[in-house]
Amino acid sequence: MDTYYKILKRLEEYRRKLSYTQEQMGEIMGLGQDHYQRVEQGAVIISYNGLHQIEDHGGDIYYLITGKRQKPGYINKLLEECDSPEMERMLLRCYLLYLEAGIYKAQGKVEEEICHYLRMAEATLKEDTIWRGIRISEQVTHIKMAEMLEINRKRYAKLENKVIGADAYLLNQLYRKFHFFPFQIFEKGNFYLNELNQLQETLPDSIQEEIEWKLKEYICWMKKEEPLH
Repeated sequence: MDTYYKILKRLEEYRRKLSYTQEQMGEIMGLGQDHYQRVEQGAVIISYNGLHQIEDHGGDIYYLITGKRQKPGYINKLLEECDSPEMERMLLRCYLLYLEAGIYKAQGKVEEEICHYLRMAEATLKEDTIWRGIRISEQVTHIKMAEMLEINRKRYAKLENKVIGADAYLLNQLYRKFHFFPFQIFEKGNFYLNELNQLQETLPDSIQEEIEWKLKEYICWMKKEEPLH
């Protein structure tokens, strides 16, 4: 729970930045003042719905959970042009392939840690839920996955079956254990692609430009605006 308390500090920081009282912040999250006070003290975990409400009011969920600021890249702009969730997934899967190829072209190899991260990202796009994608990528059982997230098996099963959403504690565990943050937490949320954008920025400008050109060509092809060469 040590790292979770850093999330609470950032939540308080966000509230004070807005010059909101605990009562006002509670209203944003759909909570009474006493309930919100318990959230900020760590007695109650920030819920999925609470995170959703914070994002809807302009809060940065990525920073709240990870302590890092978002730095959108070219892929974020292209995702805004997508007409459907399926097109978004196709574009992201294409981006992962181009990014891995770009790293290999620049370095002659892809480090095992980076390769593992890209495989995990790809798996989460193929499966119904990020949790199933990560579990399959890690090749572990439901029981082991629950142990890794430090929750009981029944709760994990509900997560994987989309019966419940991920609260701040679970997102913190996901980031702490796997250094992974979901591309999208909510259906109409932001795209959190910091790690991928940072990987792209390590590449030579020529390769970055090549990746961006290929992505633009791919999205044009999906929209049937021009043929894919």
